[in-house]
Amino acid sequence: MPGKAGFRAVLTAGLTTIGKAQDVMPKLDAKEIQTTVREDNGWHTFIQGIKGWTCDVDQLWVPDNASNTVISNAYLNGAVLAIQFVDEDGYGFSGSAIVTGLEPAEPLEDALTLKAALRGTGVLVAVTPAT
Repeated sequence: MPGKAGFRAVLTAGLTTIGKAQDVMPKLDAKEIQTTVREDNGWHTFIQGIKGWTCDVDQLWVPDNASNTVISNAYLNGAVLAIQFVDEDGYGFSGSAIVTGLEPAEPLEDALTLKAALRGTGVLVAVTPAT
């Protein structure tokens, strides 16, 4: 099976598609808990601990774009967003997130952008296509 084009993926916040998004970079992580005992013959052993996730979103800045407003308002008001990022076939992840950072950029020779840092709060679940 060939790879998939990233531009066909979709990021939503609640009912709003995050329009004008260029790069969406989710990162899932888990703490590791060491369980090494002497019987492990000199090898470390681990189990998975508490999980978490973040997502950085780079989008073009368009002042009247609904998604710019949703993300900016969530940051300013401390609101929790329902986030979903899925590929063109509907596979991906869904969860809740807070906006922990905004970086409006005004480069001299490039488009205006708004970078948003999202931090997952609570469980992240796998999404599969509706059948």
